[in-house]
Amino acid sequence: MSSVVAVDAATKSSGNQRCLIGVALVLDDVEEFRQHYFEVINDIYDEYDINRENRVIKSDHLSRNIPSYRLGDARETIGAEILDTESIERVNTTICWYEGHVETPIGSFSGGQFINNFVKSYFPVVTLWRYHRSQFDYNPTETALLDSFTGKITKSWKYVGNKFDFDIVPKGDLTYPELSAADIIASALGGILPDDEPYTEYDRHVDGWLLTRLPDTDNQYVETDYIYHNSDDWVVDHIKPHKYDVRPHLSYPHPVIFIEESILSGKDREAIDRSQLMGYLCNVARERGGCVTKFNVENFPFTVRDGDYIVYNPVRPEKAKTLQNLHPSKEITLIDASEVSDKF
Repeated sequence: MSSVVAVDAATKSSGNQRCLIGVALVLDDVEEFRQHYFEVINDIYDEYDINRENRVIKSDHLSRNIPSYRLGDARETIGAEILDTESIERVNTTICWYEGHVETPIGSFSGGQFINNFVKSYFPVVTLWRYHRSQFDYNPTETALLDSFTGKITKSWKYVGNKFDFDIVPKGDLTYPELSAADIIASALGGILPDDEPYTEYDRHVDGWLLTRLPDTDNQYVETDYIYHNSDDWVVDHIKPHKYDVRPHLSYPHPVIFIEESILSGKDREAIDRSQLMGYLCNVARERGGCVTKFNVENFPFTVRDGDYIVYNPVRPEKAKTLQNLHPSKEITLIDASEVSDKF
C-alpha cells in the first residue's frame, strides 16, 4: 500500500476558552504501521486487562476501559509506543482558536460560537488542508483517510477535494489503526498542553513531545501550524462556513456495513458503538477495506452500492427488508444481527 495521510482531531478546553488540535499522520508504509499498532494495542490490552472484540481502540474508549487513576500513565504509554516506528514519515499538527467576533457567509458569530458550532465539526478537513499547504518544498501524499465529520462547506473543503484521493470513514478511529493513532495522539497532546500558557506557545510543547517519542532518525519531521484571529484573512476565510452541508457519505469506502438500529433510540444508541457486535463488524470492515455506519434512511439511496450489507435486529426486520426491496437492482446482503459471526 502506498503512503497515506490519516487525519483526526481533538478538543482542549481551558476555562471559558477552547482550542482544537488536529493531527495529520503521514505513513510511508501502512502495512508496517498496522502491524506495529496491533502489537502496541495487544500489549495495552494485556497490561490493563482490556477485553474487547475490536483490535482498534479510540481515545474515548480507553478512558472507559481503564481506571481513572491509571489513565494518565496509559495515555502516555500508548501515545509514545504508537509513535515509536519508522513507518511514520512526518506529523503535522494544527491548533485553532478564535477570539472576538467573526463575519461568515451565514452570519456574525462570537469566537466561541465560531469554533464550537462550526469549525470543530469539520476540523479534520482544516487539518488536511493545512498539511498540504505547508508543503511548498515537499511532495505531499495524494491519498488521505479522514475520520468522519459533519458541518458546512468551506473553502478548505473545496481545496482538499481537488488535491486528494480520500476516504471518509464513519467510526474511522474504531476501524483503521492509522485513524485510531491520529485520534489517540491528538487527545494525548490535549492532555499535555498547559492551561496557564498562551496558545501561541503551544507549538514548542507539541513539537517537543512528538520529537522525543518518534525514532531518532534523519527522517524525523514534525510541524505545528496555528489558525486564529490574528491569522491572515485568506486563512480565516478558508475555514468560514457556507450555506450548504458537506456530504461525507459520498466518500465512504465500500463495502459499507449498515447497522439498522430502530430498536434503540436517543442516547441508548451509544450502546451499539461500545458493543461486541460493533467491534466485530469494524474488524470485518477493515479486512475488506470498507466501513461501518449506522443506518440512515435519508442517505441510504445515495450511499449504497453492490456488495454492501445491512445488519438488522431480528426483532424488527421490516425496515431493512423494505429498503432492500426498494433497491432491487443493488446486490445488498441482509444479515440477522444474531447470525453475524456465522455469516461473515
